Amino acid sequence: MRDISDNNNVLNIFLSSTGRDLQAQRDDLYDVLRKIHSLKCIRMEDFTASVDSAAEHCKKMVQKCDLFIGIIGHYYGSIPPKGYEISYTELEFLTAQKLEKPGLFFMATDNFHMPAGIRESDKFFEKQKEFRKRILEYCMPAIFKDSNELTNNVMASLMNTKYLSDIKIAKAKMPQVIHDDYLIFIEYADGYEHKKEIVWTSPWKICANDEPLIIKRLVFFKQSNLQPIEFDFTKGILPKKVQYSGSNPRFIEYKDGTTALFLERTSTNHLKDSENPKDQYVNIVGKGKYIFWVEGSGKAIIKIKELKNVVTEEAPFTFETESYNCAITVKIIGQLNRFQLEDGSKPTSFIKTTNEYIVSRASNILYFDVPSSVSII
Repeated sequence: MRDISDNNNVLNIFLSSTGRDLQAQRDDLYDVLRKIHSLKCIRMEDFTASVDSAAEHCKKMVQKCDLFIGIIGHYYGSIPPKGYEISYTELEFLTAQKLEKPGLFFMATDNFHMPAGIRESDKFFEKQKEFRKRILEYCMPAIFKDSNELTNNVMASLMNTKYLSDIKIAKAKMPQVIHDDYLIFIEYADGYEHKKEIVWTSPWKICANDEPLIIKRLVFFKQSNLQPIEFDFTKGILPKKVQYSGSNPRFIEYKDGTTALFLERTSTNHLKDSENPKDQYVNIVGKGKYIFWVEGSGKAIIKIKELKNVVTEEAPFTFETESYNCAITVKIIGQLNRFQLEDGSKPTSFIKTTNEYIVSRASNILYFDVPSSVSII
């Protein structure tokens, strides 16, 4: 067994990111890093009581690290009190930069899906855009779209012996990682998909991103033995060792008596009081595709800059914004029962909003309890 009693044999890594939007990614990455004896991961969740302020304690922890890992999403995060004008995450980055700490950076894709309900002011949104731009000018980050890709990128970077020699960490003897990757076969209602993936920690997750998913069957094969681990959704019940993030799984039944599991994607209804449609002004923050649909005998007129379009129950309207702040006006004509303005090019199920607040709904997630495909020795 490796002797880890001497701290000189341990590489101290500081893990920096916002928490509300990236907590799942932080937890999954930490779960892998903590298994490596020659690494010690320092993160805010593990800070003990201190006489220092949170900001000062963060800076001291960054000072103690050998390697700084920055995970950059789209959420700016909270700002320390007493005179600070930047977030904790940006403060940690600037501290590492000032101390010339070697760093690895990982940036969420532009269409990275944050948990539902997480929103910041336009001011903070702009500050995060500037922060991401500054990171891109400072270094070349690796891009990730989910937890698994983030973990893969971090581990690949850590295993780069040239990088470790560059930062002059002779004390850290990196472990050997043995892969036995999964071949994953997914049968959807309208087609098939094959994947080859590393499963660092259980459970393995799948969720709907840009469009809903309708899943009939999913099979895992380890490359070493090709013994199938099958999960069948055609019988209208969740298989054993599968967990569902929503309250009640929704199954679609077909004429032959079989079923498929329906996974809803993340979505936000940007219109208030959605069961009582009325004229509204909306300011959408974020580039991308949107769809506006209504229910009822009346119609709505949506205006986006110089573009004007009539929307009825039979004719929803899809469009794409090219700027991060897009002003939209909606005018109701006649009787409408419900309306929804949401992200994406295909409608999702109805999201009820209030007279005061818009509402987001998280995507459904399936968790599969399968053995890890990685051994760390």
